[in-house]
Amino acid sequence: MESNRNIDPEFLEIIRLKKLKYYEAATGGAVLGGLLGAILIAGYCLADYPVVAALCSLFDFSAMVLVAYFFSRRYGALRGRYGLSFAQGFGFIILLMFFAGLIYGTVAFFMMSQIAPDYYNAMFQKAIEQWTASETERTEMKAGVRAMMDSPVFIISVSVLSVMLYGLFIGMLTAVFTKRPPETTGSNE
Repeated sequence: MESNRNIDPEFLEIIRLKKLKYYEAATGGAVLGGLLGAILIAGYCLADYPVVAALCSLFDFSAMVLVAYFFSRRYGALRGRYGLSFAQGFGFIILLMFFAGLIYGTVAFFMMSQIAPDYYNAMFQKAIEQWTASETERTEMKAGVRAMMDSPVFIISVSVLSVMLYGLFIGMLTAVFTKRPPETTGSNE
């Protein structure tokens, strides 16, 4: 068995940083996805109270900003002497949002298909009635919506795209505040 003595230490450090990026993004995504899923469930459980819908939207956005900021700062600190550029921080946040979208999408799929399908059917029916004029259009649209709600690939994909879209805007702002310059080893005094 060969040892790592012949491998360039700088190369090993680059590999460590890549693993660190995915580990931290997956961890942050799990935290954020869990929070978004819990907020979705809370919104369903408290749907009879109109103020709750507004609060859930506020909590969703706040959770995204706070988790993105916290994990981006943490990732920058763990990178140590390499610092964290705007582009690296932005890419990290987008990756974090991808993982969060996977978890949130899974929770949303189970909510729509297993836990509360009647609630979501009623919600979609109300929307379809407002958007369409003829009964034929309504029937076709209801069948299409039902097929989409039964598709985990569709629900999870839409959730990932939705969370990543929020991540684009949140990531741009957050990456500005979490960037760190690389440390210099020598002094020019």
